[in-house]
Amino acid sequence: MNKFMWVNLSFKFIFLKLPVFFIFIMILFLSGNEKLYALDYTVHSKRSDYLEVLGKTIPSNYIQTLAADPEEPSVILIGTNKGLTRYNGKTFRTYGADSGMYKEGPVGQSINSIISGTDEVWFATDTGFSRLNKITGMWQHFVNSDKFHMPTDVIQCIYYMPPILYLGSWGEGVIAFDTKLLKIKQFGAKDGIEAKYVSAIAYDGVNGTFWVGTYDRGLYSFREEFFKNYNSKYSDLNTDKINCLAFNSGKLYIGTPLGLVIFDGSKFKTYTQKNGLLSDVVLCLKVDGFDVYVGTDKGLCKINNENITHISINNTLAGKKPLRITSIETTKDKIYAGTQHFGLIEITK
Repeated sequence: MNKFMWVNLSFKFIFLKLPVFFIFIMILFLSGNEKLYALDYTVHSKRSDYLEVLGKTIPSNYIQTLAADPEEPSVILIGTNKGLTRYNGKTFRTYGADSGMYKEGPVGQSINSIISGTDEVWFATDTGFSRLNKITGMWQHFVNSDKFHMPTDVIQCIYYMPPILYLGSWGEGVIAFDTKLLKIKQFGAKDGIEAKYVSAIAYDGVNGTFWVGTYDRGLYSFREEFFKNYNSKYSDLNTDKINCLAFNSGKLYIGTPLGLVIFDGSKFKTYTQKNGLLSDVVLCLKVDGFDVYVGTDKGLCKINNENITHISINNTLAGKKPLRITSIETTKDKIYAGTQHFGLIEITK
């Protein structure tokens, strides 16, 4: 707790008297590298079904994934274990439950991953994957059937590199879906990958390399149709269980149950609570400029170079229980943190 500044602020800085605010700023300045700061934030949680009809609540407090709309910066898509919701900063509309354009939703209720583009949005669920055409409002659903063979319908994560949608499945490894030809290709041992449980996919746009995180065989790089494995037995990677990935400024950020690992292309460096993380269990990551937000099972923090900042959030629903951050999304003015038990936290930067 060296240099930690435990400052208990109210929800809005406007309630602080001006001299107190300046004292707070001076404390941060004199401390050099701040370790914790409080923010202006709002908590959105599941309330009554009546309020859901009115667009005033989310369908579940378990937020599994978040995605900002690149065409509408104020819009956030919220994937929960009980459906998909669109939030425009004022109201929540649940797909498959509301009327009009919200009458239909993804093929499954448990939304694991969302990729939002200019004209379309892709959704990964426990029962297949779906595409929403943003121009026409039409949905397409893809599940294993006699006409469309899929190795499994349980899709944990996705990455879209048009026209190929890469699917990280839970049980059948990496699958490539050609969105133009509507054809499936499953990668396996002959391609250099033996992992079956895929938890994350990230992309290095500079070198044209995909990175695949798994929960049974560690980390893979993927380039020119061939996979290369990095695991705890033959490298400095601390574990073969990977929760999440993010690529930023030439470095791969790897979230594991044993800390945050940063790979610079040659060496793996591990950060844990001893280095300033809130917890060793890293559940999600989000790149925002030069910052990388880190969601743990004990709260939210931010890393810039090697400086780690704790983000203080007092969720009244949680009480003294730690906030398990399961997903993060950012916009120009906001940070959205999804939790496993206590809903969505909307933070003003």
